[in-house]
Amino acid sequence: MTDNPARLAARALAPAAALLLAASLAPPARAATLTVGPTTQQYRTVTAAVAAARDGDTVQVQAGTYTNDFPTVSRKITIAGVNGMAKLVSNRSAIPNGKGIIVTNTDVTLSHLELAGAKVSDGNGAGVRYQGGALTLSKCYVHDNQDGVLANAVPSGTVTILDSEFAYNGAGDGYTHGVYVNQVASLDVERSYFHDTKVGHHIKSRATR
Repeated sequence: MTDNPARLAARALAPAAALLLAASLAPPARAATLTVGPTTQQYRTVTAAVAAARDGDTVQVQAGTYTNDFPTVSRKITIAGVNGMAKLVSNRSAIPNGKGIIVTNTDVTLSHLELAGAKVSDGNGAGVRYQGGALTLSKCYVHDNQDGVLANAVPSGTVTILDSEFAYNGAGDGYTHGVYVNQVASLDVERSYFHDTKVGHHIKSRATR
């Protein structure tokens, strides 16, 4: 007996349906740990590791100095110094991205990082330039930047700073600060030390909470 067209179509769709079912039942991919260091690690620069990372991954950066290493983070990841502080330092008169040493576009946790020397042509070079999501800094040392942290206006965004030190930030013009947060949902600063900000505020916030 010859199959009717409807039965043939159903039979043709069956393998595709099976693949979709298998994909829906497959366990989620495990978060990976990507390592950064000068010799034996997977990546030599933080920028390269961040570019390879996926949501949920951790980028572990060996203690040491990473000069002119300017990652832009668009995945939900953690960047953490290990075996001591990982120092990201700019010695340029202007960072090429025009924003800061680390630029964050989504949920990002930064831990055990030292960020220093950020300068850009408009005077707002930041250790961290926040552009969206939930940003957390924990146990970081942010110093000698035009701005320590500069946060764009993101109405649903959050910035959290824990157990960190901010020192000698500011361009000396009164418009740059240790932390400058524009209109976000909340700013939370706990157990942190701010000192020697140049003319501007230690913390300037326009956060709703």
